[in-house]
Amino acid sequence: MRVKVRCLVLALILIVMGNHHAFGADVVELQYVHSFAHWGPDVQQQIADEFHRRNPHIKVTIEPINYLHAAEILQLRTAAGVAPDLLSIGSDTFSSMIAGGTDLFLDLTPYIERDMAHDRSDIPDSVWAATTLNGRIFAMSQRLSIYVTFYNRAMFDEAGLAPPPYDWYDTGWNWESFKTAVSKLTYDKSGDGIPDIYGLVNNFPVRFYPWVYQSGGEYLNETYDDFILDQPEGIRAIEFITSLFERGYIGGSFLNGTAAMYTTLPTEMQAAHNQGLSWDLAPLPQGPTGPVGKMLTIAVGIPSASRHRDEAWEFLKYYMSAEVGALQNKADIMPQPRLSVIKNRRNYASYVKPEHLTVIAQAVELGHVYRYFHPNAPEIYNTIDQALRTIFGLRADAATALASIRPRIMQLLADR
Repeated sequence: MRVKVRCLVLALILIVMGNHHAFGADVVELQYVHSFAHWGPDVQQQIADEFHRRNPHIKVTIEPINYLHAAEILQLRTAAGVAPDLLSIGSDTFSSMIAGGTDLFLDLTPYIERDMAHDRSDIPDSVWAATTLNGRIFAMSQRLSIYVTFYNRAMFDEAGLAPPPYDWYDTGWNWESFKTAVSKLTYDKSGDGIPDIYGLVNNFPVRFYPWVYQSGGEYLNETYDDFILDQPEGIRAIEFITSLFERGYIGGSFLNGTAAMYTTLPTEMQAAHNQGLSWDLAPLPQGPTGPVGKMLTIAVGIPSASRHRDEAWEFLKYYMSAEVGALQNKADIMPQPRLSVIKNRRNYASYVKPEHLTVIAQAVELGHVYRYFHPNAPEIYNTIDQALRTIFGLRADAATALASIRPRIMQLLADR
């Protein structure tokens, strides 16, 4: 697979080199290697075309790639002397890359301080944190990956349950009330001893992170030299979710009508609407330490080896503007990072209620960036997820499963 990727990259390098002067000596061509161009490709091209119309001396060529190969493509092209001018990549992979050395990406801090001082606060601190290392910003965050709770209103009504609130700070929606709801929403219609309707969709351990944060825990400590999920706060979160598995409350499909709740991204609103479900949005339930969410983003950065840094910044600045954010949000490439865009009802489909904007905006503001700023972060979190699968699969208790991976995690943390 790696050989195939390298061959593909080398072929693309030749294409890039061959087309570099295709637009004339007075026009700068920017190569935007876009890992997520498959989300609204027509919109992405529209943005590039409009930017060129306003800036005739700069032409942006969007090159779609598989996000799994983004890091390797950047490294190979940089080594070959033909680095792209812009790159989009998942903020988790991005964090791991810059933790291993910030030389691949341009430090955007001085550009942002110079050109965005007037509206920087429109982007919450939780979003900036996803691409900031040691106080320096190395990318801008595009579409945000946050979690909200989808629930089936008809099922809540049938179970005699009041709907959850729209406000993340409402203390009535907490782990205990959530557990009560999950239990009442799980039932066996056919009488065969197996639930036909489940209270909650199973998306663990992939979407387990917020439960740890709500409990006051973390996977790794702040200095990335200790594994701390096995501390009391982390164990409390694990045991809470495990108790739902033990009682048979987790399973089914929200979109197929066999699960009453689903913690997922707001982009699922379109699918829920198209499915004709009686659906609504709510926050994640509060844990013992209060409301906390999860934040992951698409990081868009300028490679340090770009030969057109200033022109690339001009496009990136436009790309991150409220105008372009509104365009993308309307195209369901959402939520965008600016609160002025998130909170504007005009930037959503007609089926989105004003209350949903509150849920989404607060989810962004309360988003917690998980600790991925370590070169071995992908392997570390994969190892942890494997242990969590054995726990949630009821094949091992939390203490035993986490103790079994501690030596490996500590070894990976020490190897920088």
